[in-house]
Amino acid sequence: MKLRIDQAALARVVTRASRALSSRPAVPVLAGIKLDADPEGRLTAAAFDYEVSATAATAADVAEGGQVLVSGRLLADITASLPKGSEVDIAVEGGHLVLAAQAARFTLHTMPLEEYPALPAPAQDIGTVPGAAFAETVGRVAPSACRDLTVPHLTGIKISLGGGEPARLQATDRYRLPVAVLPGWQPVLDSSDPVSLLVPAATLADASKDLAGAEAVHIGVRDGLVSLTADGYTLTTRLLEGDLPDFKKLFPAAFTTVATLPATPLAAALKRLSLVAVSGQTRPVKITLKDTTATLHAGAADAATGTEQLEADVHHPAEGGAEPVGSVVFNAAFLSEAVRAIGADQVQINLVTSTKPALLHAPGHADTYQHLLMPVRLT
Repeated sequence: MKLRIDQAALARVVTRASRALSSRPAVPVLAGIKLDADPEGRLTAAAFDYEVSATAATAADVAEGGQVLVSGRLLADITASLPKGSEVDIAVEGGHLVLAAQAARFTLHTMPLEEYPALPAPAQDIGTVPGAAFAETVGRVAPSACRDLTVPHLTGIKISLGGGEPARLQATDRYRLPVAVLPGWQPVLDSSDPVSLLVPAATLADASKDLAGAEAVHIGVRDGLVSLTADGYTLTTRLLEGDLPDFKKLFPAAFTTVATLPATPLAAALKRLSLVAVSGQTRPVKITLKDTTATLHAGAADAATGTEQLEADVHHPAEGGAEPVGSVVFNAAFLSEAVRAIGADQVQINLVTSTKPALLHAPGHADTYQHLLMPVRLT
């Protein structure tokens, strides 16, 4: 193997391939990244951990083709640190991979290529979505995915396609459940059959960032595997078993109190009050609602406290004597994340009672993004 390649292009493909590197590889060779130089002028970097595979390719000036396997983390760190704007010469010399750029030169031991497993092939396309829209939508729901590995199905993002419904993404950690419509989804075939994919949230979040600049991301499905492909980059991952709750059964249909608050002042107030909202991991902030104001309070009397009042439009649509909600307590971090994900000038908080889940969305835009949020119960 012998080739020359731009440093930025090399670092990009190696970084993308490193997404599939495991922190605890099942066998030593899975800690490696496989480089494949095609005499036609293409360099491909690939990694695989039996669950996730990542392959990224770019143009290169290839003098001699060949393949080599080297330590993935080390290769990623080295390629990122090489002089910016430089041309990198790569060659295999004996049992070593040599990288040279300007005055920098690195020599890496190779790993046994014959022990490296075959990567899974990309799955059959079921549709495409613009990369920017995909990354934005994933970013709106991914923070709400559970991080507790003892409930693996809750660590995923559910992608719902077809069935006569808009394409949607949702996630939950049992305390919040956002649902976002995926704009720009174009199925390969018109089908009334619904498709439900439960994809590991961390993997999908990383991949979506890499694919944000793509004109079209191809999504494929095959035998419990999902693939994302665009611009010479393919990531495959095994789907999670199980399912997330049906959001339609959880979202309230009627409310006793509806409060509309300005998003930017609300986010700023939550950030300030979080400094004193310390109570375990819940970080509670109490919101007291009047007709035209919302007063936020955090902290404890025996420690530090903070209060801030915001303008609000509060009304009570319920009929039949239902008791309106005068105050409600939320986890400050969870509420802040919901405000960020809604991404509008105003946030509408729809309440049933002070202890039942609230439904948040932008006024007039409940059809594109909704966020179910559990209140905090103070003892």
